[in-house]
Amino acid sequence: MPIAGKVPHVRNANVQRVLSNQNTDLSLYLITEIEFENKADMKEAFASEEWKAVGDDVPNFMKFLEKPPIITIVD
Repeated sequence: MPIAGKVPHVRNANVQRVLSNQNTDLSLYLITEIEFENKADMKEAFASEEWKAVGDDVPNFMKFLEKPPIITIVD
């Protein structure tokens, strides 16, 4: 199981490959959505040891990227 799959309170998670970018100069490749039931669950998940492990794994992922990922939190 990937590290992110062990994070508590994750209701759903999806990774999708971007097929087309319109009306932007951004060259997006992947979109990852992580869904929580509510903001409290999200905050608890972000404070967990499992989320810290995700953060610790970021350098392994960054070597494949030209720029840091865009992170957006929506309600």
